[in-house]
Amino acid sequence: GIRVLVQGCWGFASTSVVTEASLAATARLAADIAKANKLVLKEPVQLAPHQGFGEVSWKTPLVQSAFEVPVKQKADLLLAANAAA
Repeated sequence: GIRVLVQGCWGFASTSVVTEASLAATARLAADIAKANKLVLKEPVQLAPHQGFGEVSWKTPLVQSAFEVPVKQKADLLLAANAAA
């Protein structure tokens, strides 16, 4: 999902299509929703000031790619978690 803050109003939109065109259209939709929300806005949203971290990168140490785990193993894990809940 994409969330935006436009003129003190939140807008949210999501898509399951991960292409440049779809993401751009979804961002525009989120902005349009934020602008529409302004009609019922009582008080603009103001984010707390926060010092940035600059440019950073982080990499998760992968033990096994999720795409290499057999579907049966994933399903068994979910069923076991569900049974324990």
